Amino acid sequence: MDIYPVHLLDDRKAAREMIMCWAFRVNAPLDADMIRAALRRVLQIGDWRKLAGTLHRNGQGTTGRLEIHVPFNFNPDFQPFTYQHIDHSDKAFGDCETRQQFPNEFPSPSVVYRIRPEFRDLLVDPDWPRHVDGYVARCLPQLGLRIVSFSDTTLLVVSWPHTSLDAGSMRNLLEAWSLALAGKEESIKPVLGAREDIVWSLAGKFTEDQLRPDVLKDRRLKGISYLVFLLRFAWRMLVNRGSDGRMFLLPRAVIQKWRDAGAQDIGCNPATGKPTFITDSDLIAAWLLRLTAVSFSKSTRYSVVGATNARNLLSQIKAKDGVYLQNLLALTQCSVSAEEAAGSIARVALAIRRGLNEQLTEDQMIHHFKRHRREMEAGQGDGIRNFFCRPDETVVLCNNFSGLRLASAIDFGPAVLAHDKNKAEGVSPSGVVVNQFFIKVKRSSCVRPLFVVMDQNEAGYIISCDATQEVWTMIEEEIGVR
Repeated sequence: MDIYPVHLLDDRKAAREMIMCWAFRVNAPLDADMIRAALRRVLQIGDWRKLAGTLHRNGQGTTGRLEIHVPFNFNPDFQPFTYQHIDHSDKAFGDCETRQQFPNEFPSPSVVYRIRPEFRDLLVDPDWPRHVDGYVARCLPQLGLRIVSFSDTTLLVVSWPHTSLDAGSMRNLLEAWSLALAGKEESIKPVLGAREDIVWSLAGKFTEDQLRPDVLKDRRLKGISYLVFLLRFAWRMLVNRGSDGRMFLLPRAVIQKWRDAGAQDIGCNPATGKPTFITDSDLIAAWLLRLTAVSFSKSTRYSVVGATNARNLLSQIKAKDGVYLQNLLALTQCSVSAEEAAGSIARVALAIRRGLNEQLTEDQMIHHFKRHRREMEAGQGDGIRNFFCRPDETVVLCNNFSGLRLASAIDFGPAVLAHDKNKAEGVSPSGVVVNQFFIKVKRSSCVRPLFVVMDQNEAGYIISCDATQEVWTMIEEEIGVR
């Protein structure tokens, strides 16, 4: 039996409480056995095997640290992942009214898909674990694969506890899976840091004096300020319950309109004489803040909270030819004053960009790791969540995965059943993921609105949002829904 450790950012309370369920839609019938076999081959290569193990605790009850147990050989009693194939290949996907409303391609920005509660029945069993302790108690593999086959469509649903993978790791897994489907296992990148945690190592490698000052250190909420912040946060969760989850396409033309409108407002960078640098992501976050602001007074300050992929900032990771299958995320918090929030979308975006520029550096990522290591060494690994803002700021939650381009990370083309490969020209390429979204198996109460930029394509950005009808009316007006 191989035993792998569960690393510092993986064995956190937030990760243990989050069971992910990611659905991919392919508008073609696929060979389920071929897809299953390809994933199995990936999980037998080197330290990719860590994903094929079961979670255990190295202490009594629920107090011990998590670790992963992987057998040297798999057998019918010990599979590398749970697997279900639900075969409806004698039916078309659209034969059912509920499935007709399932997210599909975006033929135009005027299409908005509701994420309906009934979709859960297609995606996950009702008795699936809601917490990592359920995996431990039932000795379940970390990964689950459910394939639902129809005559013209295949749904592929991957589930896992957040202790195993973050979104960046998920992209790595999809790429490896795609290579295995194409018979190119030799091109799959090796897994790095499976036994030695790069986060723990970097946190201990540098002293505070060797790094630039921690820009968030003095912004951490403590004491009465923290209590005031939590009470305001809890009240907002209590009163904002009438929300509705949907997906939509934000056209690139709309983003360009915001950029053009703000060009004169924010001017040029005085140091370079060039237009001030703001990204599409900054503009999207600014617009989402403005949507949130409709429910608050003009004197409200905001804190835009998002997750960033530390892999893109750490030279020790970028220099290596391999993948890290672990949580390598850091939260950013960017303050936006009431005056800035009242300005143009470009001006709000500029305020967000300034906050990101000071936080998204290698030194700041290492400070982030050092905070977590100090908490763990002090026996506070599951301590209170840190917030770095003023107590009177209103949180805007906006995660952006679009840079990962998850839908294009895998090509199920080799698994398209032969009779579908002869379709007439003019349809979407068989084996291509036409839409994707995720749900958390445990329905969590969270502050609303909640925005997730899921992906991007040539037309624009695909955004999932849980918001009130008032916010949805504003979104539909902006993207041109009649």
